[in-house]
Formats: sequence, C-alpha cells, structure tokens
Amino acid sequence: MILHIYFTILLAIENRRARPEPYIDRQFVKASWASRHMVVSGFVVLAFIIFHLLHFTARKFNPQFPLLKLDPLNRSDVYSMMVYGFQNVYVSSFYIVGLFLLTLHLTHGSSSFFQSLGLNNQRLTPRLAIGGRIVAWLLFVGYTSIPIAVLLGYIKPAQQL
Repeated sequence: MILHIYFTILLAIENRRARPEPYIDRQFVKASWASRHMVVSGFVVLAFIIFHLLHFTARKFNPQFPLLKLDPLNRSDVYSMMVYGFQNVYVSSFYIVGLFLLTLHLTHGSSSFFQSLGLNNQRLTPRLAIGGRIVAWLLFVGYTSIPIAVLLGYIKPAQQL
C-alpha cells in the first residue's frame, strides 16, 4: 500500500510536469467518473483503512471494546466488536461510503493494472474490465451486508443470542 501511494504521487507529479497549464475546455471522451476521481477516492479509502485499523485493531472509538472479555492468548471477541461497532449508524455509514469508494477505485484500478501489465487488446481489455467490475461489486455487496445486517437487527451481540 505504501508503494502504491508513493508511485501514485510520483505519477501525479510527472503528469503535472508534462502539462503545467490546465486545459481551457476540459471535455472527457472516455474517462469514467471513477478514473477522474481516483485521487479523491484514494484519500478517502486511505482514511477508511486507517479508521478500520484504529477501530478494530487498536480498539478505539467504542467504549464497549475494553470491556470485552479476552481469552488466555489476549485475543479479543471480534464478533462482539464488529456488532457493537456497527450498531453506531455513523460508523456503519462511513464503512459503507468507504467501501463504495473502494469499489469505484477498484473498478478503474483493476483494468488499469492489467493494462499496465501489457494485457490490453481489443478482445481482452473489455473482458478484464468487466471481470474487475464484477469482482469489485461482489466485494462491495459482501462487505456492506455486515453493517447493514447489524443496523437492521439481523445480527446481534453474542450475549443477546
């Protein structure tokens, strides 16, 4: 991830040097919304990853986390952490928005990745792009189903089962 960020910044600097003056009339012919907003979605995804690590790994942002019982190996009750964390509508909303932007980031990034590897021709490129979109949206549906199920009450803390 650090290399991804580094090379993205390097590429942005090279693009600015190649064309220091902006276009007077900027019209996009083939660029998708995702490709035009990769930097913004990338920053939000980075914030989302940092929040996710602080939320579940460092156990911040939820007063109930320190009260959860730890096992002898000092592992926390991840199921209860997930449920208590996603019961907060703001946390769940941020996760859903973060995952949506990650999905958009992946839909463009996957096709760009294959193109960078030289796998781009008239027949293969559209198939790889569609495959990348399908995988990204399946990940979105799978991962957002958890906070949505918690918010709707389908998933309850272990003590309430």
